[in-house]
Amino acid sequence: MGKVPFPLSSSEERGSGGKVPFPLSSSEERGSGGEVPRGPGGEVGFRVPGFPWLPALFVLGAIYVVISSIVVNPANALRGGGLIALGVPAYLFWKRRAEGQTHREQ
Repeated sequence: MGKVPFPLSSSEERGSGGKVPFPLSSSEERGSGGEVPRGPGGEVGFRVPGFPWLPALFVLGAIYVVISSIVVNPANALRGGGLIALGVPAYLFWKRRAEGQTHREQ
């Protein structure tokens, strides 16, 4: 099994009192406690079965689904791509807004 590191800062930098928060906002709702498992040396990460082959297989499967969708029904694929593209301005707006709030807090 491969080890996947979690790109989180230390708990001291975050001021979380020794607990490293899980990066997903709904983790507490799912009952995970909001903590990331730590290894023996204090490094943050977890073991993934089949890494890197299983994630690569998933990516290949997703690519196959997208390509076959485009080949079988290009009109629907274009509409779907257009709907996704409509979300880009909204994402950029909310990202800039969140960055502005972060700068004001500091």
